[in-house]
Amino acid sequence: MPTVNNHLSSPSFLRANSDSAQQSGNIDGTPAQPQTKEEYLAHWRQWAQEAPVGAGEQRDRAVNIMLDCFERHSNVLYLPNLSLSSLPTFIPQHIETLDLSNNKIQNLNFQLPPHVTDLCVDHNELTSLAGMQLNNLSYLSAKYNFIEILPEPLPENLTRLYVSHNQLNFLPEVIPGTVTFLDVSDNRLETFPASIVNLSRQAYIAASNNPLSVRTIRHMMNINNSPNYHGPQIYFSMSEHQPLSVIYSLHKVITEWLQPDEVNVTEEKWYEIGNENGAREFSAFLTELGSTVSARNNDEFKKQVASWLIRLTADSELREMTFAVAFAATESCEDRVTLAWNNMQIAELIHLAVSGTYDNKLPELVTIAREKFRLEKLEIIAREKIKTLVFVDELDVYLAFQTKLKPFLELNTVAEKMRFFDVSSVSTDDLKAAEIQVKTAENDKFPQWLCRWTPWQKVIERLAPAAWDEAWEQRYSMLDSIEYKDKLDSALKAETLMNVGDAEQFYAKKILKKMEINILLPLTQQLLNEQGQQDLLLKKWEGY
Repeated sequence: MPTVNNHLSSPSFLRANSDSAQQSGNIDGTPAQPQTKEEYLAHWRQWAQEAPVGAGEQRDRAVNIMLDCFERHSNVLYLPNLSLSSLPTFIPQHIETLDLSNNKIQNLNFQLPPHVTDLCVDHNELTSLAGMQLNNLSYLSAKYNFIEILPEPLPENLTRLYVSHNQLNFLPEVIPGTVTFLDVSDNRLETFPASIVNLSRQAYIAASNNPLSVRTIRHMMNINNSPNYHGPQIYFSMSEHQPLSVIYSLHKVITEWLQPDEVNVTEEKWYEIGNENGAREFSAFLTELGSTVSARNNDEFKKQVASWLIRLTADSELREMTFAVAFAATESCEDRVTLAWNNMQIAELIHLAVSGTYDNKLPELVTIAREKFRLEKLEIIAREKIKTLVFVDELDVYLAFQTKLKPFLELNTVAEKMRFFDVSSVSTDDLKAAEIQVKTAENDKFPQWLCRWTPWQKVIERLAPAAWDEAWEQRYSMLDSIEYKDKLDSALKAETLMNVGDAEQFYAKKILKKMEINILLPLTQQLLNEQGQQDLLLKKWEGY
């Protein structure tokens, strides 16, 4: 806690100055602007004495922090997590940054110092940002409040505005051209102001989880396809469905997927599982999964889910992993649910591989590994595609590549359908190029990738422990080897980056990766030869 001068914090001094403050002020009843440290302290102490009884506000601590800021002439004032419902009218006037996050402030009825450029009021109870002059702000963060409307005009020098998780129905007509980052996700926006497309190409707008109208989405998609568009990137999410108003008990939701003879065996167990962390979110996920295009009128998919649920019943570690994936899976559209399903399926296979299930089923394990390799490559391709788009739901781009290439890349864990492919901006040419890129990469790089894949390394460790220990010892000894140091020095000298920390770390990882492959790939080949499975590393795709 900041130190307070003893003579200033003595009871007699505070009472005297408090009485003086009560007797001074402006004609309209507002307090006069303090001029000295003593006047500020009296003003703050008066505010502290007016704290609501039993509200738990730490106003005395706030006074100490403000006094310390005043005495040190600090340009930063931090007052978070103090349960404050208000601030004194006047705070240190020299500050440039003010943090009031995680309090209970309902309105900004204090005087914002003239030099403040950065203001954070996240996690409060604000319904409006009215009541103070915000003109000098370049950074404003007011996330997790109840704000329904933003001030107009916005500060002309504003560069970053964070107002996610509020109740905004619309944005100001004019968004300053200086804005480079705007986060309005998780609000009630149905459209955007026309001025938003005038922001720079480098600007980033996060607008996910808003009920954007079909007309707005079509309009923005048309803009996205225009070769003359040079505006910002806008990230949104499809959200035509309403969040579940009722989330049923997990053991009840499970019965919707299981056959009658399966229900009797597993319902009691799922009643107990319903008390585990994440069970509520998983229940919501299962309810939404039943409404996806992959599940509707698809008995085979429902059987797949039922078998999966029975496996989850017996594996607490897998349940924990699965429940973690279910968090936030139902926040927007059904495609988010579908993508979560895909992730849960590959997570289960990797979990089984790590636990030893496939130690005697190496062909099945390599099939799983190949699918994981393909999904990783598709994620990289999707990420590059997203960089080229200006109005994009990232989730649907990732899912589009997975779903549409499922039969061509043998993606067994991926759901067959998605709801909003039309808004993904992924073209037939994109898909064909991705297929070629993934198949070519798999033919060229899969053995090297496999030998560094953690589940595969666990298999080697169990099936060939002596060889694994020797390889691991080699890996550690190479860090001190002359070969490693020479390669690192040569790489840095070639780029004239000697003694540059980030560059050294980058090239060190690159060199270590190659040296690891030189150790682990022969070990992988040796194990497969001993198991009579050497053909598993042959090229998968003909003509690529």
